[in-house]
Amino acid sequence: MRLHSNRLNASTWLALFTLAVGSAVAGEPASLPTGYKLLYDQKCNQAAALKDFVLTDPGAWRFSKDDSGPALELFQQSDYSPAVRSPLNIALIADKIFGDFILEADLLSTKEPYPHQDMCLFFGVRDPTHFYYVHLAVAADPHAHNVFIVNNQPRLAIAKQTTKGITWGLSQW
Repeated sequence: MRLHSNRLNASTWLALFTLAVGSAVAGEPASLPTGYKLLYDQKCNQAAALKDFVLTDPGAWRFSKDDSGPALELFQQSDYSPAVRSPLNIALIADKIFGDFILEADLLSTKEPYPHQDMCLFFGVRDPTHFYYVHLAVAADPHAHNVFIVNNQPRLAIAKQTTKGITWGLSQW
């Protein structure tokens, strides 16, 4: 399972799912560890590949390409209202169900750093009101930089311990 790049180009949430999107920005990925097999790899280099995803708002996402390579990009806020309080901008891999997995990801924010700059990675998705996500953010607070469960009620932080947050930088892999 590989996820190589993603761009954030909206001020709220960028979300991918369990094994989301990828492109090789620094050449070919390293070989797989012994005993592992590649389950999904997305190059993000053909518009038709958008059909690989279930999107909360297809009009808010596109494939883009710059000097660092192709990526799935959230370029505007999604027009989506979840049934329970949870992320708005979500891109899930369609038609695949995974058990345990290892996710490799290079994530990129293209926004100027700001206090609630963030990105979410989703897993264990059963439906729009039952899933988990890791919310990576500049600073930890009750609604950011934690692991969350959405279980037919608003998101709930479940990690007992977190770091202070991460520094995204601007257009830095």
